[in-house]
Amino acid sequence: MANEDNLIPFNERTESEHREIARSGGIASGESRRERKTLREHLLIYLSTGDTQDEILRALVDRARKGDIGAFKVIRDTIGEKSAEPKFEGNPLSLEAVAEMDKIILGVIKTDIRAEDDLDSNMDQIGCEAFHNQGDNQTDYHPD
Repeated sequence: MANEDNLIPFNERTESEHREIARSGGIASGESRRERKTLREHLLIYLSTGDTQDEILRALVDRARKGDIGAFKVIRDTIGEKSAEPKFEGNPLSLEAVAEMDKIILGVIKTDIRAEDDLDSNMDQIGCEAFHNQGDNQTDYHPD
């Protein structure tokens, strides 16, 4: 393990030492670049299958529906809907954040309404009129 007594400042090294350090850094940089390229190529091959893309998209949409702003931003940016609204300094909730929350909330509400409509439709199919009429026989409570 090196300690500070064994360290030589870069400005006190010889020109040949500078070259050697730069050379070894360049070699390491090239290896790292090749590894990233290989990883990127393998990832692109893996993502090129439709099933993988569908799984990723489903997971991304699910996270956005649950309120993950980062997932929402990825979806928004991917479909080209990124707005150029100004951000106000000192405001913990920027206009962009409020607009994003509104979109998420509206999406959740629309999803809930669709789910309720589906439930109503299913109940109609099985002939469950009592489900729809359960509130009809109730009277409002009016205290004196």
